[in-house]
Amino acid sequence: MKLFNSYGKWYLKSLTLMVFIGVGLLGFYIVGCQDLDFSAIPEYNCEEEINVEGVSCEEPEIEANMYEGESTDGEADGEGGSDGEGREPRDPRVRTGKPPIQYGSRTTIQTVIGKIDILFVVDNSGSMKEELASIANQFDSFLNSIRDMDYRIAMITTDWLNDRGRLLQFPNGRTFLGNPNRISSVHNENVAHFQKTVKRPVGNTDDERGIYALNMALDNSSNADFFRPHTIFVVIIVSDEDERSYGGYAPPGQHGNVPPLESYDLPETFFRKFSHQNKYSTLYVHSIIIKPGDTSCVGKAGGLEGRIYAQASNPSSAILAKYGNIRKGHVGSICSSNYSSQLGPIGDLHLNEVILPLPCFPASNSVSLKVDGKSVGFRVVDRQIVVNERVSFGAQAKYSFYCKKNN
Repeated sequence: MKLFNSYGKWYLKSLTLMVFIGVGLLGFYIVGCQDLDFSAIPEYNCEEEINVEGVSCEEPEIEANMYEGESTDGEADGEGGSDGEGREPRDPRVRTGKPPIQYGSRTTIQTVIGKIDILFVVDNSGSMKEELASIANQFDSFLNSIRDMDYRIAMITTDWLNDRGRLLQFPNGRTFLGNPNRISSVHNENVAHFQKTVKRPVGNTDDERGIYALNMALDNSSNADFFRPHTIFVVIIVSDEDERSYGGYAPPGQHGNVPPLESYDLPETFFRKFSHQNKYSTLYVHSIIIKPGDTSCVGKAGGLEGRIYAQASNPSSAILAKYGNIRKGHVGSICSSNYSSQLGPIGDLHLNEVILPLPCFPASNSVSLKVDGKSVGFRVVDRQIVVNERVSFGAQAKYSFYCKKNN
C-alpha cells in the first residue's frame, strides 16, 4: 500500500509537468507562425540627400523672427538697448567657438535682406572737439542714405581705460539706435540722439586705443544684445591719431617714448575674435583718419597718421583668405570739411552690394539661394554670398549650403 501511494504521487507530478511543457510548446508554435513585419532599416546618405522618413540630415532652419525682438508695449521696437526692452534673443551658436553645423549635412538659413549693424569708434580726446561737432552736424545725410535698411547704430570711444569698450548710452536710455519698421519720427529721433552723444565730454586719457576698445567691446557681456546674426557688421573709426597715438612707430624727428602695441592693439586680433564669435556676420572696418602719407593733413590737424587704422580698413589678402568673413573697407580723411563726402561712400557701398554671410567656407557648387521664393543670380566670395541682382531690402532670403570639412 505504501509503495502504491509513492507511485501515485510520482505519476501525478509527472503528468502535471508534461501538461505545462505541452502548453508552452503550443504557445511558442502559435506565436512563431505569425506573419510579423520586421522591415529592414533603410540606409541613408546625407551627401546624396536621399529622403528617408523620420531621418533628417538638416539642422532646423534659422528663421529671422527667431532673433528679432518684439516690443511688449505695442510700439515700434527698434531703438534697442540693454534695459530689457525690445531685446533680441541671440542664437546660442553665434558667439561660441564651436562649429554651428555638422559637416556633411546641408544647412539652411532664412533671414531678411538689408540688416546692417554699425559701431562707431570715436576718438573723444580734446583735439577732436571740432571734428566730432562736424560729424554730428552732417550725420543726418549719412543716416538718410541707409534709412531703408534695417540698421542698428552704437558707439564706443577710444578711451579704453575708462569706457572699457562699453556701448555708450544715448539720451533715450538705450545703447543702440534702430528703426526696423522705417518710421520717419523714429528716424529723426535717432539723428538727434546720435548728434548729442557724439559731442559728449572729452575723455580722461591721452592713450587713445580704438582697436583695443573694439576687442574689449567683444569681450564685454553687457554689449551682447547689440550683436545680431546674419548682418553686415560695420565699424567706423574716427580719429586724428593712431592706435596709442603713434601706432607703435616713431616718425622721423619724433623724440620721446613711443608706447608699445599689445595684442589687443592689433587689427588681426580683432579679426580673429570677431570671426570666431560672430560666424554668421560679415565685417567691414572703415576709418576717417589722417591717411598715411598725407603730410598736409598732419600739419592741418596737428595729429598723427593712422597707419594701424588704415591696416584695419585695408586688410591683406592673407587675412581675407584666412578668416573669410572680413572685407575691405573705406579710408576717409579727418581733414575734410565735408564729412558727408567721407561717410557717403560707406553708405553707398552697403546700399549697392547685398551680401549674405555664411558661417563657414562652403563646399564647391553647394550653395543655393532664393529671394522671396525666386531664384536670383549670385556668386560666392569666401564666406559670403554676393547677390548679383537688385533685390529689395526687407525681402526674405533663403539659402542652403554644405560646409567644407576642413573649415
